Amino acid sequence: MPRRSKNPPEDRDHWRDLFVSRLVEEQERRGFSDAQVAYKAAVYVPMAASTVWKIKNAEPARRIDLDEARAIMLAFDFSSFDEFLAGDEPLSQAEHLALQAQEGLQHSAALNAKTLAALQQIAGLVIANPPYDRKDLRFLEPLDAAAREQREQTARMVKEIKKARLGPTETDPQHLDEA
Repeated sequence: MPRRSKNPPEDRDHWRDLFVSRLVEEQERRGFSDAQVAYKAAVYVPMAASTVWKIKNAEPARRIDLDEARAIMLAFDFSSFDEFLAGDEPLSQAEHLALQAQEGLQHSAALNAKTLAALQQIAGLVIANPPYDRKDLRFLEPLDAAAREQREQTARMVKEIKKARLGPTETDPQHLDEA
């Protein structure tokens, strides 16, 4: 097992202090409480308001692991540590919305995987316990309708994304009105 060096890098505390100062700066600029920062960061790693408070105020200084730092950076809508530490402007509104959509899709994918696993268990139970009739399966009809609606909604979203990516076309009535 590797041992910690008795002589840590001289700039180790500098980077921690810079990160904390940027955290405080962004938090004040946006008017976020510690709880709000923790809530937004918890999308990426488990985090409580007390964690944010300790990062900023603990004596001796609390160390920040890379996952926590990344979660905090993303909570403030920055896409890289360079941008966050430099104090550059965060993502554009479109980039921010795209990031939110991607996170939502990842969350939906995880929920869909759980739903699929539950449906497979139901199918296994039905197959393993014959005989069954159609009225035994009536409780699956709402699930089928919900799945169909989800597929249609996803198809509409993909169509809108493609439309936004391509921009107005020659045959787009709005485009012709603006000309």
